Amino acid sequence: MKYFRKTFLFVMATVLASVSVGHSLAAKKGAGVVVIVKADGPLVGLSLKEIKAIYLGEKLFQGSSKIEPVMNGDDSVALVFFEKILGKTKVQYKKIWKSKAFVDALVAPSVLPHSEDVLQAVEKDEYVIGFVNETDLSAKDNKSVKVIFTAD
Repeated sequence: MKYFRKTFLFVMATVLASVSVGHSLAAKKGAGVVVIVKADGPLVGLSLKEIKAIYLGEKLFQGSSKIEPVMNGDDSVALVFFEKILGKTKVQYKKIWKSKAFVDALVAPSVLPHSEDVLQAVEKDEYVIGFVNETDLSAKDNKSVKVIFTAD
């Protein structure tokens, strides 16, 4: 009887843990990452190819003005951005920027700690581009930023 009780408790704990993990993964999976720019700014028409080029240091200007890409410091958001939008891992991304810093004397995009900071930076400057979790954007009724790309 004692063996049965231990086995039963182990099975129940395993089932509950897997349900909990599945639920949290489903919650994260449902929220996409969105690339945002100032709604009435000159970056509104950027393509995915141009977004990639900006974050990989290959496109630095829009017209004669310098583009300021900012990174979201939330790792869960940044990892989705790297994978789904840039097609890179975090390690590959850092390696690219180390090379750009050494060879081309370029500086990697600034990292802002939270989505709210990214939103504020985009609202203030028409040449700033950033990315946030889709739920962070929808939680705030913000008409001064525009989503130019979404990755699920």
